[in-house]
Amino acid sequence: MWRKALAFSFTIILIFSIQGISSAQPTMGTGKSPPIVNANEMQVNASISLVNQQLWASVDAQYSISTIYGLGQSYSVKYNGDNGDFNVVTNKLEAHYPIPLSTKNISVEINNQEQNWQIDNNGFCHIFDSNLPEINWTIQPVPSHFTITVHYEEPIPSTTGSTAYLGQYALVFPLIPRFGSTDIASYPLYTWFEHGTTVASFTIQSQPDIYKINANSIDLNGSLSKMTYSIDNMSKVIEMQISGNNEQAPFPYGAVITMNAKAEQEPFSIPSIIIASFIAIAIIVTIVGMLLFRRHRKTTKLDGAKT
Repeated sequence: MWRKALAFSFTIILIFSIQGISSAQPTMGTGKSPPIVNANEMQVNASISLVNQQLWASVDAQYSISTIYGLGQSYSVKYNGDNGDFNVVTNKLEAHYPIPLSTKNISVEINNQEQNWQIDNNGFCHIFDSNLPEINWTIQPVPSHFTITVHYEEPIPSTTGSTAYLGQYALVFPLIPRFGSTDIASYPLYTWFEHGTTVASFTIQSQPDIYKINANSIDLNGSLSKMTYSIDNMSKVIEMQISGNNEQAPFPYGAVITMNAKAEQEPFSIPSIIIASFIAIAIIVTIVGMLLFRRHRKTTKLDGAKT
């Protein structure tokens, strides 16, 4: 009798032990998530020129990016304690990038390799009173570390009535590019500067004379905050920088440089018109005098020949 009771006890203990081990081991789930990457550093180089009395900007923006979840280059798995399963990390990302209106000559490179891009018909970015279109391209595979370079050229728009007090023109840099995944439609997009400390540096060189310069960052609500910048008047170079840790505060939604610009040729002032008139009269008098002198000389020669 006691042997049956002992065997029954061992059986019960064994069953509960197996159940405990099974519940402690996560099961392979079917959930997926794209890699998480962060742009650690952004360097923007822009040059401003004056073409037919319109300011143009040629922009080269380079982003140094690190993969912080997904390991890069290959598939990986990560235990998701909240759901009690493993999530497979897909090895593909979609990049969504706002571009200014009337942009020309767009190109995208990843590690110096040119990428195919297309207009993102489902995305736009509202910033500084404008709805900017977006382009997107695919990153596959997702490296552990990579560099994205975006080039474009744009006419710098004039400021509108509500922002005209800042200056005649506004050069806007959207800081809200986003990553996502077409494989997981429900997965929310996240910004390039969302998962770590990011430093964004801007170097802007102007060919025409610009003045009344203002630099502001733009938050999600469109509010402006003054930014510090340095300017070298000899080389006409403006430099500014944004540093942000998104664990403490969201990275700015954008940055804007407003300015006035002098025309390529300043209109004549009254003193310059007077001076030009005197010069013109002097030239005319000189030419007329020379003609009269030559005529008088010719007449004198003819009279001498007749005599």
